[in-house]
Amino acid sequence: MRVVAVNISANKGEVKHTVAEVNAIEDYGIEGDAHAGKGIRQISLLGIESINRFSEQTHLQGLCSGKFAENITTEGITLYTLPIGTRLKIGESIQEVTKIGKECHAGCEIAKQVGACIMPKEGIFTKVIKGGKIKAGDSIEILKNDLCVMLGYDEVTEKQLANMQEQLYRTGYRGTHNKDLPQHITLGIFPWEERDRLIALVERVAKQHHVFDITFNHIGIFGGAKVLFIAPDTSPSLLTLKECFESSYNWTPHTTMIIDESEKIFQALPILASHFTAFQGKVCKIYLYEFWPARAILTLDLIPEEKEG
Repeated sequence: MRVVAVNISANKGEVKHTVAEVNAIEDYGIEGDAHAGKGIRQISLLGIESINRFSEQTHLQGLCSGKFAENITTEGITLYTLPIGTRLKIGESIQEVTKIGKECHAGCEIAKQVGACIMPKEGIFTKVIKGGKIKAGDSIEILKNDLCVMLGYDEVTEKQLANMQEQLYRTGYRGTHNKDLPQHITLGIFPWEERDRLIALVERVAKQHHVFDITFNHIGIFGGAKVLFIAPDTSPSLLTLKECFESSYNWTPHTTMIIDESEKIFQALPILASHFTAFQGKVCKIYLYEFWPARAILTLDLIPEEKEG
């Protein structure tokens, strides 16, 4: 899988011209291209296979890279079958698929000539997750997501933690962490190749461990002062569950409030402290998620507490 050509245009609605190299800018698009900007449609891609097939079907002459206003012409990858959220390493950049199908502009010359165009069905859009240079011949790699095993809470605990996090958001500290996850304690992060093993293990653990209480007594920072968290007292139940997946040595069970630059973490710390008092919580779930983007693979309840009497 590789890049055949990189193409840009100064104005929207124009055929793009091929250049030797482009610079993809994080959360913006290709430097110097008319379609760059904030949003989900930062870069457009189209396969050379689609172009060649369309040329054969319509007998149009002169169809080549950039004629369909795509920024990147690819080879060896069926773009329009990729799930939304797929991450691609293209040259030095990392891009995330955000939309399948790129609508033609009103003045699309190809659609005018033959009554159809391939971009609406076979072109795709991406946004730039990590910037970098891209040129013809660069490889394209489909990045595999990581897997995360997490403990989850009952509704009361979930709400209490979410309310404290919301106080930070309201004062402007939103962080860079993934906001599509439930409040949780991470038990481990694993490569995608371990998916089948983890599914079986999570299912087994859920059937063997009971719901249990925890006490949140601490707030703190770590990770080079880039993580602000709330932490429960370490308990035998937490350590036992951690050991089901990996060593508990030097482990700090915690629920992340925000991840950000250390300067902002130090600014947010007193805000969290002003809203924090020790409280009781309850762990009652175990999750298996993939990210990025975040998607639940398993959400299982632990064994319910036995009722007295």
